Amino acid sequence: LIQGFNITSVFADTVGPEVAYSNKLADLCIKKKNIDIRAEKKADSKYKVVSAASIVAKVIRDSIVYNWKFKENNGVIN
Repeated sequence: LIQGFNITSVFADTVGPEVAYSNKLADLCIKKKNIDIRAEKKADSKYKVVSAASIVAKVIRDSIVYNWKFKENNGVIN
C-alpha cells in the first residue's frame, strides 16, 4: 500500500481467532478501502496463493537459518 500497489485482496492463514486476525489486518489496511481480507484456518489448503506464499516463506526461512552465522562457536551442527 505504501509503495502504491493496487491491493484488492489479502489472504492469510491463522492459528488463532479468525475475526481478531482479520480485524488486525484491516487496521493495517485502514487507508485503503474495499480490500477483501480473509484470515482463515487452513487457508493454505483452501487458496493456492496462500499455499504458494507459505512454500516461498519456508524456503526463504530455511535458507536464512542454513546460512546463519552464530556468534557462539560451539562447533558445526548438521
